[in-house]
Amino acid sequence: PRPKDVAIAEVTGGEALPVSIPCVVDGGGAEWEAQPVVGFRPIGYLQSCFLEKNGTPRQGNVAPTSRARLDLLFGSAPAHALQGLAEFSHVWVLFVFHDNGNKAIKALVHPPRLDGETQGLFATRTPHRPNPIGLSLCRLVEVKGSVLVLSGCDIIHGTPILDVKPYIPSYDTHGTDPVSVPAWIANPPIADIA
Repeated sequence: PRPKDVAIAEVTGGEALPVSIPCVVDGGGAEWEAQPVVGFRPIGYLQSCFLEKNGTPRQGNVAPTSRARLDLLFGSAPAHALQGLAEFSHVWVLFVFHDNGNKAIKALVHPPRLDGETQGLFATRTPHRPNPIGLSLCRLVEVKGSVLVLSGCDIIHGTPILDVKPYIPSYDTHGTDPVSVPAWIANPPIADIA
């Protein structure tokens, strides 16, 4: 069972069920489906202040004070793998969108900012992807032995974490190269609440 399911079962008095990542791909194609499946082992499971998808921010910078904790499971001495990481202020967290449900994956999606219009899934950050891998930039608050304390984290409780990498501005930004984004990202619609 997932740690999230165990935590919810403790609160509700229910039973934690084993984890599986159901996925129906619409339009994946025979060539894609013939590719070998690549497996990963989580390096840990996130303990987050967000227990459910509903109410979790779409981006971590929307909730900069949110807290999360990652107990590293990798290696016989997990703290060794974190040596030097505390010198960084931010980390990239790669994770599995494990709680997507039975939603089919479609090549065209409807981003919230587009008010019903469609975009190709690879031009969006939809969690419903052929390979449900997420990437989140989080503030590294503290490293305590084999534990990472994070903030500004938009990941739900019990999420399997695949990797953590330091954020290095000179590598992770394009410096003087111009960066372009579509108008629907650069100029998001403003809700009319009048």
